[in-house]
Amino acid sequence: SQALMRANMAGLSYHYNVWSKVVFSQFSQNRRRRNLFVFLILLFLVNVLITDWDLPGSPNNWKGHLFGLLCLAVAPGFTIGLYVYYCDNLYDESWRLLGILFIWSFLATTLALFPNEIGYALIVPSRGVTETFLFYFGVVAVGEELIKLIVVWLLGYRGFKQVYDGVLFTAISALGFATNENLFYVMTSGEDAAFVGILRAYSAVPLHLCTGVVMGYFMGRAREVRGKREEKERILIGFGAAVAIHGAYDFVLSVDGLVLLHIPLLIVGWWYGLRRIKKAMAFTPFSRCKKCSTRILRLANFCST
Repeated sequence: SQALMRANMAGLSYHYNVWSKVVFSQFSQNRRRRNLFVFLILLFLVNVLITDWDLPGSPNNWKGHLFGLLCLAVAPGFTIGLYVYYCDNLYDESWRLLGILFIWSFLATTLALFPNEIGYALIVPSRGVTETFLFYFGVVAVGEELIKLIVVWLLGYRGFKQVYDGVLFTAISALGFATNENLFYVMTSGEDAAFVGILRAYSAVPLHLCTGVVMGYFMGRAREVRGKREEKERILIGFGAAVAIHGAYDFVLSVDGLVLLHIPLLIVGWWYGLRRIKKAMAFTPFSRCKKCSTRILRLANFCST
């Protein structure tokens, strides 16, 4: 009986150690994330304080324009995000998780200022076409797409339930990034604020969505494989495709004589992004009951009712 008691005590001690490690590691992870989140908030507020805001109208009536310009800056990201969300009518993702992804990416956008400013000072894209190419492809596109990728990797990647989750989560992350950019561009454009907001609603915001959808599709496909090597390869392919699209868009806008190329580039990007959305939906494990439209697994033809 004493031997049995010692064995039971040893078993209890083992399980206690395992669970304590899990609990404390989770607490430590949550604390690190909380500290990082607070840091991003402070960084964003510092950027707000040092930015030279330029609103239309006189200093006495700028408040009358503020609400409208805020809506103009934020509305495109929310509108397109709702479209991507409702493209999947078979599985409803958590609004809370999507909101967290959006907010984290919105705040993390400020981090892109550091490599962009350093890269601009070192490369000086105004020197020529080669420097412009290196700056927008190697610094801006890589840095900004990496931020979107890291946000999804930290907060949502392990929670993918289907390939389309990769598209949705990364698209929301991209739209959070685009909304932050939109806010600062619109609020610093003076009398051209409304024009800039409308122009970016049809150009820069869809561009960020396109890169997010493409990268997210490959992240979703990466999540379904077993091998670590193949998983990394698919993520890198998606990241590389997003960088190529983003870099090409910024590059043609920055070179005289190539500006108009951004229009067909956007059209091709939208076309390719919509194809990735449709293809991601083809991998969904869910379907609808032919009788009552209840969501079911594709292994079955009808639900239990």
